[in-house]
Amino acid sequence: MIYIYLRALGLKRGEQNRDDDEFILKDIISFEEAIKMVKMGKIIDSKTIIALIYFEKF
Repeated sequence: MIYIYLRALGLKRGEQNRDDDEFILKDIISFEEAIKMVKMGKIIDSKTIIALIYFEKF
């Protein structure tokens, strides 16, 4: 199961607890820029693409 959050508020810095094979890049971009990056093939993670396209449509 995976949870996808539309908006996360009140976040605080902390230690990462990622899987051994997990690679995470952090950056702050607009929603519109993220959609452009999907369409240009710059975002390739399927879970991220699904979340972005879902929220664009609904």
